[in-house]
Amino acid sequence: MQWLQKFMTGRYGTDPLNFALILLSLVLSIAFAMTPLGAIGSLIAMAPLLVAFLRMFSRNTARRARENRAFMKLWNPIQNWFRWLYLSVRYGKKNRYFLCPQCGRIACVPKGTGRVTITCKNCRLKYDKKA
Repeated sequence: MQWLQKFMTGRYGTDPLNFALILLSLVLSIAFAMTPLGAIGSLIAMAPLLVAFLRMFSRNTARRARENRAFMKLWNPIQNWFRWLYLSVRYGKKNRYFLCPQCGRIACVPKGTGRVTITCKNCRLKYDKKA
């Protein structure tokens, strides 16, 4: 196992973008398995997997980190929206959940409090909502 640790020294490793690329490859391979494209579809499905492995073994860590930051800038609002949807469905009888218009952070307010001014803990933006 020490040889693997020695091999990976100085290499980028894995991050959320690699995980997303691997999942994309899995979804594409399942989707193409249901179509008559056959070998061409499997090659298309393997492309994101190849990119993920190339990123994982890359020694250019600054560039891979920059790529991951750009991906997370796109992914975080989507992830926050799904988290807001989950919380609204799960705890919607007791609380109201609001997304900050500037940074997307979730704020929780008990139902029935009426009109409230919410101050975002992340960016300090103040906005009015009705709970």
